[in-house]
Amino acid sequence: MLFARVTAPVLATEACSDGTDLVVWVPAAEVQQIVTLYARTARLVRAPGADGADPEADAHAFLAWAATTSRSWLVVLNDVTDPDGVGPWWPAGPNGWVLATSRFHDARMTGGNRTRIDVDLYTPDEAVAYLETRLAGEAATHLLEGRAAELAHALGRLPLALAHAAACLINEDLTAGEYLQRLEDSGQLLEQLLPGWADTEQYGRGAAAALLLSLDAAHHTEPAGLAEPVLRIAALLDPAGHPGTLWQTPTLLGHLSEAAGREVAWSESRSALRVLHRYHLLAYDSRTPCQQIRIHALTARATRETTPVTEQPGLVTTAADALLKSWPDPEQHHRELAATLRANTDALHLNGGRHLWNGAAHPLLFRSAISLHHAGLYRTAHDQWHEIIRLAAEFLGPDHPDTHYARTNLANSYSRLGRYADALVLHEQALDHVTRTHGPDHPDNTWRPEQPPTTYRDLGRHQEAADLAEQVLAGYERTLGPDHPDTFRARANLAVSYDNVGRHDEARALGEQAMADGERILGPHHPATSRARDRLAATYLSLGAGTRMPRSTQSRH
Repeated sequence: MLFARVTAPVLATEACSDGTDLVVWVPAAEVQQIVTLYARTARLVRAPGADGADPEADAHAFLAWAATTSRSWLVVLNDVTDPDGVGPWWPAGPNGWVLATSRFHDARMTGGNRTRIDVDLYTPDEAVAYLETRLAGEAATHLLEGRAAELAHALGRLPLALAHAAACLINEDLTAGEYLQRLEDSGQLLEQLLPGWADTEQYGRGAAAALLLSLDAAHHTEPAGLAEPVLRIAALLDPAGHPGTLWQTPTLLGHLSEAAGREVAWSESRSALRVLHRYHLLAYDSRTPCQQIRIHALTARATRETTPVTEQPGLVTTAADALLKSWPDPEQHHRELAATLRANTDALHLNGGRHLWNGAAHPLLFRSAISLHHAGLYRTAHDQWHEIIRLAAEFLGPDHPDTHYARTNLANSYSRLGRYADALVLHEQALDHVTRTHGPDHPDNTWRPEQPPTTYRDLGRHQEAADLAEQVLAGYERTLGPDHPDTFRARANLAVSYDNVGRHDEARALGEQAMADGERILGPHHPATSRARDRLAATYLSLGAGTRMPRSTQSRH
């Protein structure tokens, strides 16, 4: 099978140098190629019965010769894609051995007393050593600028890519820094970054073609017609991995059903992922639930570059819908999953971001940034909201509701970072905009009117906070009704404001109502309900030891 980290051509050359009597290189993607080469070899070694009349009979004559000859031989079966088809044509004999190369991960490849030796990526040290040795041979190590490790990482330590990149540096007198800039340029195609003329290690194909060599075979493997649409979605996501549960969502199952022209179930979706794993187009590892599905960054890039332009907007939107559908709510018990979904959101935005701003911002962008708040990553959230505001203004305009919503969340980031005055400025701007545009009672779900009272409290301006919180609650009750989740939150906030200005009895009444509403509307274990319960407990403490909490509240503390 795949042998060590040395290429098959190198091993074949070494076998010739070591005096092996017969070395046969066989392109093994198709059985007919094997038969043709075996028949020609049979006549070359004068195998008994090989007369040129019947190629298949001559091929069998070669197998018989290999099984009995005293001469040494090596047969290289290169790029095996059909284990069943190749099975009858696997030579055996006491004086020879077979080296098969394949991207195929399948148990059928290791039957018949064969041993698999996985050849994965170079290790970091091997990748650096390859680059340094390759350029040293051309007196060009200065071009690496001490950044060999960085270059190797950017290329995913893929031998094919490293070989092409090294040749580009040498022939074009490029520094590692200049090449890395090209890699980061999404406008550069792989065939420009890793051109065919740079195939100095004789891989025999252009980079994109080599990376996607087995896609056609995978696409026609049962369940037929699913491998390609699955790979195109995976190529938009984080190469480090996304959860397998993504492929159970109605969004992606619907996408696959449309692509296949029939209803596709999760079992078939999973089978398609396993097919792509067997053909080495992605990795499926059930031991890492949050990052079960991984793809090499260059394979993903090759896939994106070969995806028709007309399909890209729909694929990006579909991937975004699936990520949003998979987001846990609440997050506190699923922090690893939330972190993985944030990384995949970033990758999706990098790979197809403009399609997430079609008339409005896709809700996934906001969900990911809000998740940073839940994770306590306030500085990162601050930076992300700044970027969202910039993009919203560019794609949607400075007065679009989504732009204002992003500004409000930036204000929340300011509050978390202790920049209360900056937060209040943004909140008051948003309040003024909504009031002027829609009127004081408009239930604009792109902005949260309960935030300014909170910021006033943070600044110690408790009476102003209470006055504004009363207005917010009254507006919500008129426009959204008493049982809306936003009305519940506004009631809980007003209870806090009352408590802060010494109106403890009113705070208790509102707090008890808010806690009951939270348990009924959101459930007893929702974070907002828990916060309301904690605030009510604080109000009881303010009222003194003689005040008893309701039984439902006591049972949870």
